[in-house]
Amino acid sequence: MAGPKVIFQIQRKTEVSDGMGGQTTVWTDVENIKGTLTRVEGWEKFIGDSTRVSTTYILMIKYKNGLNITTIDRIRREEKLYEIIAEHEDVALKHRFLQITLRKIE
Repeated sequence: MAGPKVIFQIQRKTEVSDGMGGQTTVWTDVENIKGTLTRVEGWEKFIGDSTRVSTTYILMIKYKNGLNITTIDRIRREEKLYEIIAEHEDVALKHRFLQITLRKIE
């Protein structure tokens, strides 16, 4: 079941100088999008003394011509971060909705 429409931020990774000859990774908000997030799959594994959890989501947003989202970007909603694991798809090729597959970053 899809949740309510909420605002997400597309973030893009950039490398900036750390002032000592090195590089630091910075995530910058590129664009705000509004959509619904639906959980489609999840699993939990016990490895040693720790638990690993992975959850996959589908983010549905309105189609926006020229929207540039790739798997090197990520999505943020408040304090929650999601990696993009599949390029966005134009649902039914009708230019009405885009479907983005995400995995929650733990």
